[in-house]
Amino acid sequence: LMRSSAASDVYKRQVEKMAKCRRYEAESGWYGLMTADGKVITPPSYCSIQAIGYDMYLCKDNDEDGVILNGKGERIS
Repeated sequence: LMRSSAASDVYKRQVEKMAKCRRYEAESGWYGLMTADGKVITPPSYCSIQAIGYDMYLCKDNDEDGVILNGKGERIS
């Protein structure tokens, strides 16, 4: 049980190092990006947001379509 918790803590720290931004939830199931100090970067128009690299986020607007944004909310893919 402790091993699982420790592994979870390591993963959480790795994600925090990659992700300068955080996601916020405005309506049930809709998310946007915000800075660590709470400044809104994008409107809550995504059903999921996942950090995929250093300051890169995969933002999906439905189960199939997605866009990659940087920490300024700019589309990079």
